[in-house]
Amino acid sequence: QGYPPQQQGYPPQQGMPMQQGQPMMMQPMAQPPMARTDFDGIPNLLIKQTRKGWCQELMGCEANTEFNIATFENPNNDEFYAVEDTSCLMRFCCGTARPFTLTVSQAADHSKTIGTYERPFRCPLGQMKCCCHQMLISKNDKDEEVGRIKEDCWFCVPSLKVLDKGGNLQYNMHFPTCCCGMCVDCCAEGCCNCRIPFGIYEPGASGKKGSEVGSVVKIWGGWGKELLSDADTFELIFPEKADSDTRRNLVGGVFMINQLFFERQGGAPSGV
Repeated sequence: QGYPPQQQGYPPQQGMPMQQGQPMMMQPMAQPPMARTDFDGIPNLLIKQTRKGWCQELMGCEANTEFNIATFENPNNDEFYAVEDTSCLMRFCCGTARPFTLTVSQAADHSKTIGTYERPFRCPLGQMKCCCHQMLISKNDKDEEVGRIKEDCWFCVPSLKVLDKGGNLQYNMHFPTCCCGMCVDCCAEGCCNCRIPFGIYEPGASGKKGSEVGSVVKIWGGWGKELLSDADTFELIFPEKADSDTRRNLVGGVFMINQLFFERQGGAPSGV
């Protein structure tokens, strides 16, 4: 007595006799998720600048900037990767005002480009300029321009304009304001939480907290990271009505904000 002999080519099943001639059912293998080819359909992004060596940071040496990009829901699962391409001489001579080309690609395959961002050389960020404004040109994976981030003419609160490929104003990006737009609202994100917000506002919006349709927030990275490195982390929330090209342009706005306000030149932060 006993079970029938095992059929050649099939492993025995535990706890159940195998009938002769009956094939074993194979479980289908789970397919890995498809890599994203753009920012469409993503409500938010976590843009994380990579650290450089601590000695290089303290000496004030400039290196090509790199970012890993994930979502709020999966902060440790990077979906995109961005890297700057600038010569060592340009980084040394021009510092944070340097022109650069920054390429965004899939995190799993850096050869698959999502888009590129070109920053031409311009005068440093400053008040009441009539020309030579800071600018970033956003392009898609076909090297076609989809929009620009351009410094606005400002007096009290620095402001950036989000323009589409036709030069039409879509959004304004700046700190939340108070006192009729004359001052930065330092308590917009609450007190003592070390979050630095930049609102994304529709044209004509007041600029007060709550009137934004999206936001860019520089978040606190801890004492060690903030004091001993130049690596910053940003939260980007897209406006609900933003299409694929506008989302790609707003990602460039985060790179521009980092370069203008948070990059260090010789150990000192840039900006105003």
